[in-house]
Amino acid sequence: MKKNITINLSGRLFQIDEDAYEMLKSYTESLRSAFGKQDGGDEIVEDIEARIAELFDELEKNGVAAISIEHVKEIITRIGDPGELAGDNSADEADSNNTWEEKARNAAKGIYDSARERIKGKRLFRNPNDKVISGVLSGIGMYTGTDPIIWRLLMIVLTCFSAGFGFILYIILAILIPEAKTPDERLMMQGIEVTPNNIANEVVDNDNKVHDYGFLRTFFSVIVKLIFGFILGIVIFTIGIVLLSLLLTLLACLTALSLPVSSEIPSSLGALGLTDLYATHPAVIIVFVVSIIALLAIPIYGFIHWLSTHGKPEKKMGIAQKTILIFAWIAAILCMVPTGMRIAREGFAKNNITIESLLHEIDDDNTYKFSYDSLVVTNSDSSKTVVIKTR
Repeated sequence: MKKNITINLSGRLFQIDEDAYEMLKSYTESLRSAFGKQDGGDEIVEDIEARIAELFDELEKNGVAAISIEHVKEIITRIGDPGELAGDNSADEADSNNTWEEKARNAAKGIYDSARERIKGKRLFRNPNDKVISGVLSGIGMYTGTDPIIWRLLMIVLTCFSAGFGFILYIILAILIPEAKTPDERLMMQGIEVTPNNIANEVVDNDNKVHDYGFLRTFFSVIVKLIFGFILGIVIFTIGIVLLSLLLTLLACLTALSLPVSSEIPSSLGALGLTDLYATHPAVIIVFVVSIIALLAIPIYGFIHWLSTHGKPEKKMGIAQKTILIFAWIAAILCMVPTGMRIAREGFAKNNITIESLLHEIDDDNTYKFSYDSLVVTNSDSSKTVVIKTR
């Protein structure tokens, strides 16, 4: 139910709901802005407010308990637009006196007011009655009062020109935005007041609803599903490879940490050339390992939670918990990448081989022989041998 408030208009008290009050407040502010620079403008605004109060009084006499937004709209239509009431000359004068900053501010305010009007009284849900994959973009279209085809085209363009980031964004939104499953959720998605009568109508309408989108929309939906299916296959394959690589890397790190630091056993910190790094900056290796554990554990936990709560809406993961897990996963990536690069750079530097400074000692018919811990360079008749140790 909408909340009613009491207002004082021209010395009279009226009951009015919150949405109607916001519209009335915006209208009176527009009146003051339109007549503010005219002589006697305040008196004109007071006369108009008095007229509005008279019309509100008539509505109360006709049995209206609280003024609704429909009543305010009707009264505004009868009285007229503030710009028309103030006159074209004053409007032109005001426009000429406005600086470009004021014009930009007014334009931004107009866009903001328009957007606020579109989403007023609505809640964001995934739309199950008009979905291509999970109803995310249709729900956004319903929430903003725009055609969902616009959002679908934007998502395809973003996915194609951002190396798949659009698809990742879609998956995140599908996780965070709940689906409108119940009648009251579908009403809130449309911005319709939740009352017993509206719930009953929504149940009947939803049961009798026949989805006939026409050839063009059906064809577009099929194309989008094929594109997203192809991208999903690539993403799943890539994720599988990445998770397997992370698992193998984690096992290698745990093995290296379990061996003596100075050991030359393969896969130990000494063999990998990370002894100095572990001695001076052990946090780098530890953060790297913890990040990999988080990257693997968070999606596994989410999958297990989904399986255990499937079919139990009251036990499903909340928006706050989903958001925390997503940000924790992103933080793990941000920690793993720089520490991993530091570890790789340190290990490469310890095992890098430089031979440029010794090439002048060898004849043109050189042969090169490589072993694990050193580089042996000889000429063809073995008369000269240079051993270059790894640094």
